[in-house]
Amino acid sequence: MSVTMTKADGVTVFTMTSDTQSVLPPLCQILKGLCYSPVCCSVSQHLKTVQRNAQSALGIIVNVILNLGGVAFSIASIVLYSINIASIGLWWMCRNEYSDYNYRSSYGQTTGTPSPGEEHMREKCLEGKALALMLLRSMNALLIVLSALELCLVISSAVLGIKALKGGVKAEKEKTGDPELYKPLLEEVTSQPAA
Repeated sequence: MSVTMTKADGVTVFTMTSDTQSVLPPLCQILKGLCYSPVCCSVSQHLKTVQRNAQSALGIIVNVILNLGGVAFSIASIVLYSINIASIGLWWMCRNEYSDYNYRSSYGQTTGTPSPGEEHMREKCLEGKALALMLLRSMNALLIVLSALELCLVISSAVLGIKALKGGVKAEKEKTGDPELYKPLLEEVTSQPAA
């Protein structure tokens, strides 16, 4: 089905050829032809320019807002990871209630000496605890470094977005301003030698 469009003063005429082999009723063929035809869906060049500028500005307004949110999240993550590094303590790791109960009386004094096997297990547990603390602190330090990198990236991206918005406003002012202000002061004059 082909669609042609003719424009006159305030009137637009669509001419469509129907498909006699189609099982669709004529009204559906008309709607199909109107919806799928590039002639009907085309937009003027001025409207394309306006839409592109508006959509670009909207995409930049949204990008800047999300970047500012990213700044807040990265600052919050740096603070929380720093607090986490300071408060990591695996106090529960090498506790053995049964041996602690045997070693200490209710007044906090030792009541007996641990066996060599228990002492060896306690030393190994303390070594494991120190290793786990080192790993946890180094993971948090890495996360702090990555959050600081994120902070730098989102700040620079937000600044670029704000500059793009300001540049778009300046260009729009130049377009809508007085055209006499943007004319060159001197025009080039060429002289033709007389023959």
